[in-house]
Amino acid sequence: MKQIAHTTIAKQAFIQEGSWGQRDIGEHESTMTLWTHGGGDLMIEWDIPSLDAVEHIGLEMEGKRVVGYDGVMSFPRPAYKWLRSLGYTIAKDVI
Repeated sequence: MKQIAHTTIAKQAFIQEGSWGQRDIGEHESTMTLWTHGGGDLMIEWDIPSLDAVEHIGLEMEGKRVVGYDGVMSFPRPAYKWLRSLGYTIAKDVI
């Protein structure tokens, strides 16, 4: 895998989601790293050290447009903002 970009996200409120609903789990700093496998699709590694959590979000791509994702219950708002700042677009049904 090859790293494309990396960012640190200032403390923000986190909501944990699951089939059981949602719960507020406080404010935490996190980092996101965007990786490519070389085949077109991408992956975000989302590290939240204070929660001892790492999420891997697979991104289905059509060029520079995110058309699908896998690995988390809902697409994280910080990932949406960060990807847009990198020049990517996100399909409406993803967010």
